[in-house]
Amino acid sequence: MGFTTRRRIERGALIPFNLVIPKMLEVMKDGKVHLVFGNEKDGPSNEELSKCRVVVTIPADAAYPT
Repeated sequence: MGFTTRRRIERGALIPFNLVIPKMLEVMKDGKVHLVFGNEKDGPSNEELSKCRVVVTIPADAAYPT
């Protein structure tokens, strides 16, 4: 799972974190979940996100983006 605040990414829609939690817990029963975060300034690159099966966003106040 790749985490980003970007609204424009090269593939698919961003999934809000609260909607991905059930899937993450299901996968964790039998396997591993890898969480990908980029640096604080830019976040993960499009190349890094392209390797993730799911791209997730954590909703935040627009005045204080994560």
